[in-house]
Amino acid sequence: MTELAVLDFETTGLVPGQDEVLQVAVVDETGAVLMNEYCRPQRHTAWADAQKVNGIAPQDVCGKSPFEALVPRLQEILSGARRVVAYNDGFEKAFLDAYGIPSRGLRWGEDPMAAFAQQMGGQKRSLSAVASFFGYEFEAHDALADVRATLYL
Repeated sequence: MTELAVLDFETTGLVPGQDEVLQVAVVDETGAVLMNEYCRPQRHTAWADAQKVNGIAPQDVCGKSPFEALVPRLQEILSGARRVVAYNDGFEKAFLDAYGIPSRGLRWGEDPMAAFAQQMGGQKRSLSAVASFFGYEFEAHDALADVRATLYL
């Protein structure tokens, strides 16, 4: 059992059950990569708005497995963690639920976004902004870079 699993998704959009996972990354408490996979959507052939944010183009994922094929492995990783953490964890929870991984069955740690907002008077800030506040610079919206930044926080 791993102590911590830090999770992040990059997706075709923001609507769980409608939009799909394009990249999933998980690291443990030491920063070791437990999963970093790009995924081919089953229902979407283009996602221009999301592509502007995450830089993942259809040709980047055309030969990849669909996220559904990774669900059993991801569920095993997350279920085997003492704590699961994600920045703005409501987003990841909603996508997990949409893909049949019950988020309520996982042991969640505190959401770093919520913790920072509580300390700073309630204003929620992006992962990039909070990481920068603590002196950590990275290229946001790559799932692996995002989980590493979240682990740092």
